[in-house]
Amino acid sequence: MISNRSRSTCAAGFTLIELMVGIAVLAILLTVAVPSLQKIIRDNRVTAQANELVAMANLARNEAVRRGINRFSDEQALLRLDKNIEGADGWSGNVSLADGVTAEGCPTGVIRCASNEDVEIEWNSNDTELVLSFMDRGDLEDRRTAVICFKHKGSCEGSRQHRKITIFPSGIVETNSPRTDPLACDEACVE
Repeated sequence: MISNRSRSTCAAGFTLIELMVGIAVLAILLTVAVPSLQKIIRDNRVTAQANELVAMANLARNEAVRRGINRFSDEQALLRLDKNIEGADGWSGNVSLADGVTAEGCPTGVIRCASNEDVEIEWNSNDTELVLSFMDRGDLEDRRTAVICFKHKGSCEGSRQHRKITIFPSGIVETNSPRTDPLACDEACVE
């Protein structure tokens, strides 16, 4: 029979050695998890910005179809992209209509705007601005194919840190990653 006296002398909790082992295991787990988390964040940043551009292109195309914009009308449904935003590394874009409809936080005549950093954008022309005009059938006015590449600025680890977006003359938007298109963009990222 155990007396009450011996029960009260038993230690409750962890010993110093157990705490040190627990902290060491936690430190090892964090050294593995933190770099992986940073890579996931970079991958998701590129994916999110590519998806945002696809949504903007689809919005401009849908507005052109909905409004019946053709070569002879005064209206335009434009997707405008800029490579540099006030000297920072990144890109900005907007979808604009000539009738003055405006979204909250955007300039007059712009129904959707975005400004993004840490991801470089390039396209198949040497201009710092890319303007695509959609027509009433959803096709591009100048009947050219626009190829846009997103590349993460910073660490070059990981294969998902770039995306290629192709906007065909028909207005259809296609997105490729390195897994589906090994020639998606020249470099995985830019340092």
